[in-house]
Amino acid sequence: MSPALRRTYLYYIIWLVSIAALNLQAEEPDSTAPGRHYFTDPVVITSGKFPVRLSESPYRVEVLDAKKIEASNGFYLADVLKNTSSVVLRSYGAAPLLQTASINGMSPEHTVVLIDGVRINSFQNSLVDLSLINTEFIDKIELISGGASSLYGSNAMGGVVNIITKDGGVGSEGIDAKVEAGYGPFDARSYLLGVGGRNKSIGARFYVSNRQSDNMFEYFFDDGSGKKRKKRENAAYLLRDMGFMLSYTADPSALLKINVLYTNQDKQLPGIETGTPPPKTEQPDKALNSILSFDKALSNSSGIKLALNYQNSLQKYRTLPFINTFYKNNLAAFSVAYHYEADFIKAAAGYDYSHGRLNSKELAGDAVRNQHALFFSSSFRLPGGLSIFPSARIDNYSDLRMNIFTGRTGVTYKPFEENLVLRASIGNNFRAPTFNDLYWKNGGNPLLKPERSMNIDGGARYNNVISEFLVTAEAGYNYIVAEEKIVWTPAGGLLWSPKNISSSVSHISSFSAGADYYGSGALSYGASTGISFNTTTDEGTGNSGLTKGKQLIYMPLVSSNVIIYVKFRFIKINIVYNHIGKRYSDQENKNTMAPVNLLGGNISFDIPAGQLTAAVRFGFDNITDSDYEVISGYPMPLRNYSFNLSINYNHKETP
Repeated sequence: MSPALRRTYLYYIIWLVSIAALNLQAEEPDSTAPGRHYFTDPVVITSGKFPVRLSESPYRVEVLDAKKIEASNGFYLADVLKNTSSVVLRSYGAAPLLQTASINGMSPEHTVVLIDGVRINSFQNSLVDLSLINTEFIDKIELISGGASSLYGSNAMGGVVNIITKDGGVGSEGIDAKVEAGYGPFDARSYLLGVGGRNKSIGARFYVSNRQSDNMFEYFFDDGSGKKRKKRENAAYLLRDMGFMLSYTADPSALLKINVLYTNQDKQLPGIETGTPPPKTEQPDKALNSILSFDKALSNSSGIKLALNYQNSLQKYRTLPFINTFYKNNLAAFSVAYHYEADFIKAAAGYDYSHGRLNSKELAGDAVRNQHALFFSSSFRLPGGLSIFPSARIDNYSDLRMNIFTGRTGVTYKPFEENLVLRASIGNNFRAPTFNDLYWKNGGNPLLKPERSMNIDGGARYNNVISEFLVTAEAGYNYIVAEEKIVWTPAGGLLWSPKNISSSVSHISSFSAGADYYGSGALSYGASTGISFNTTTDEGTGNSGLTKGKQLIYMPLVSSNVIIYVKFRFIKINIVYNHIGKRYSDQENKNTMAPVNLLGGNISFDIPAGQLTAAVRFGFDNITDSDYEVISGYPMPLRNYSFNLSINYNHKETP
């Protein structure tokens, strides 16, 4: 790190400390005031470094609340995200095979995944396997559609997935417990035990789950003489997950939160379907992710947040006797942010530090990276219904020996007092080369430059209560120019090497709407829908112009979804429809993958008996028996069903 950059960091930290000290002396926090920095309102989002109501956000944000999570079958984050038009899920078969998220026509490497605002993307390959994240600890999910490097640094060229965890129920005294057992398709068995306790200052929750299956799902395969039903071989899995969450509020001005998540997954990888039995390939994964955060109000208008994150994962990959390798990732991260709020101003400024190390037989020695970053984010509410949201960030990478500056400005305008909001933003974003890109011993390129993009988006958002219905609607447009994109190309023999030779242009138009009935009585119902039109074309990869102007592979031209839910007394019904439009499996757009229409859902019965509630749930997926693939050569399951039974105990102390 250069002396000039060290001085910049030092001056910045001194400025933060000075502002905090002056504000603390001027106004002591009111210990009797409510905890104004913590929101339970589902329309409040936190992905902008400070809380902002969804109706006031300058960016397109979709919030997946408990209703939408419950509408999804399955137990992992990928099962929820596949039911939204904001995300294109790249699936290599039924979960827990690799599942990644693509937003706004960009690759999965261009999506940042956060847990409570803490990024969990790997320095190894920029990816997050969504089949490793259990939904048991998730309260809601925020999907930011658009670049956000000025807030979260590398990878945020397409968008952000921010997972908000459950808080343990601080504020009400009691205890709850859950025992769950399920049987699903392909001889899948699942078991879960969870328990939580809380009082006025402490909330704790613990769960452990075990899921296993031979995963021999049925699919169609064309062997040249016609399509025949087959069963997927070498796809068995055994998944063991554990989570611990603790929230502690000493007084309304301070919140301590701890999340510890551990997964141990043994799974087989069936590989590309060629008509012949696949080799026996296995991938045992172990991953520990622990996050400690402390949020302290310094006064009625300011506060400070500290976050510590430690990740440790071991991934093995073996096809004996030919391949037997491993990847051991370690990452430690620290973040401190000061936030301030007045009548017309909100601001957050802070410092991020990450230390990552990867050890693998596939790399030329250990890969080590120290990342330092300073960030600033703010909003200014001006007269006449106008608000602006400037943000900026500078990142320093020790192994790249460079500083990268990103900035973004958002604007919202309310032509009326409420209900309608017009928004727009513009900013630059980047993705740093990964350890695999730089240091793979058989072809890594240490001269790679970061990928870069310019993102422009705009839209309108409407919400209102009409005849006991909460009605929401949003329309948006994103324009993204990405340059210096990293592409792996043949480098001689059977070896490939990455180069900065690609660029792309994306045009994405999106529309969404929803209506929820909140009348009195035992009946509630609602529906939501979304559709996205995506044209993302390659603007040159050095292939003699063969791919110029062609749609990027696996990127659907149209994607849409519909979710309908009905609840009457103890019965709940969810129906989910997903459409995956036409897409291509090759860079020259010669091989077309047909559109897919998927219909699924579930019906559940909650039977109360005092403090106990028995819940029975029947799930169904792909009930039209559609024959489809998301990634060419990786068939997806045909029609399948699941059954779950849970016993829930909930005891609340009476005042």
